[in-house]
Amino acid sequence: MAQEIINIGTTPNDGTGDPLRTAFTKVNENFTELYDTADTQDLDFTGDSGTGAVELDSQTLNLVGTNGVQTTASGQTITIDTSSLDTRLTTAEADIDTNTASITTEETARIAADTTLQTNIDSEASTRASADTSEAATRLANDNTLQGNIDTEASTRSSADTALQGQIDSNDIDIATNAANIATNVTNIATNATDIATNVTNIASNDTDISNLQSGKQDISEKNQANGYAPLDSGAKIPIANLPDSVVGQVEYQGTWDASIDDPTLPSASTVKGHYYVVSVGGTYETITYAIGDWIISNGVKLLLMLLGIGLFLMVLLGRK
Repeated sequence: MAQEIINIGTTPNDGTGDPLRTAFTKVNENFTELYDTADTQDLDFTGDSGTGAVELDSQTLNLVGTNGVQTTASGQTITIDTSSLDTRLTTAEADIDTNTASITTEETARIAADTTLQTNIDSEASTRASADTSEAATRLANDNTLQGNIDTEASTRSSADTALQGQIDSNDIDIATNAANIATNVTNIATNATDIATNVTNIASNDTDISNLQSGKQDISEKNQANGYAPLDSGAKIPIANLPDSVVGQVEYQGTWDASIDDPTLPSASTVKGHYYVVSVGGTYETITYAIGDWIISNGVKLLLMLLGIGLFLMVLLGRK
């Protein structure tokens, strides 16, 4: 039977749950199911000796004992007997001790055999070393004789090679000199051709420059006219009347400013376009370093640094100190 679920409603005493009799009927049916299951189930198991059953559940537990392990069951008790296994372990230990003694005996015999073999090897090595020493002396004498013959032949060939190389070098010098002369002549010819081509290009370029100057010149009638050019006064300066408003009529002096402490506090650049201060105390303001005499001026978007030299020029031009 499946588990019976009691409907307890949505909230306390809302009248949507199971009636009391219905709810306890479900409780009784659930308990009956549990008791029936618990009374009829047990745990069966088997081993290499003894049998029995432990009343637990419907599952089966199989216990298999081998090599001296025995299992028995009685009521609610399961017994695993390993006494026979202990006897087997004792026997195995005795066998290990016997084998260890045999291994020790074999090891002693092999060490003795290895010692004898090493003695024989050392004797053979000594004999071969003596023979090698004698052979080495003989070969060294032969090598010295051969080296003497090689040195004599090398000296003779070196002298002949030196003489031959002298002749080759002399011929190489003559060939190189002739080749250099030919290369110089070829270069001169190429240079002359290049010079001629350059002169032709220069003449064409000069003609173009003259034509451009003639077409791009401004007449005297365009002086002091719109889209023309500004005149110079007697001091070779541009008159103030010819300067744009951005130079002479769009800035307004506001006084001095301490850059080290922002005093007076600078207003927003967007509200004071054309206003400027002259730095009286140097310092760093918004990552920019200002020196005494520098200007800080608003272009309507942000505050800009104007270096001392440019500031002095504009102060003189505007009649301020």
